[in-house]
Amino acid sequence: MLLLQHMILSHHNEPEYGSPKRPMIPEGEVLHYLDMLDARMYDMQKALDSVKPGEFSEKVWLLNNRQMYRPVFQENDERDSNHEY
Repeated sequence: MLLLQHMILSHHNEPEYGSPKRPMIPEGEVLHYLDMLDARMYDMQKALDSVKPGEFSEKVWLLNNRQMYRPVFQENDERDSNHEY
């Protein structure tokens, strides 16, 4: 139970983000990076929700003022049309 409590308390990693301790076990470090990855994917998806394929989003402050790009995917790419599956 102590390790689980430590993971919960340390998953933000930085004191300025509300974490009283930085992770002191490998599982806590992994949880921290999974939390960061989840947050970034959420921010990217939110930025791309209103973007059409082939266009860029507005700059996203939470992602270091980067613009996100929504790629264009074609279902029937010409390279695949000549192959039998």
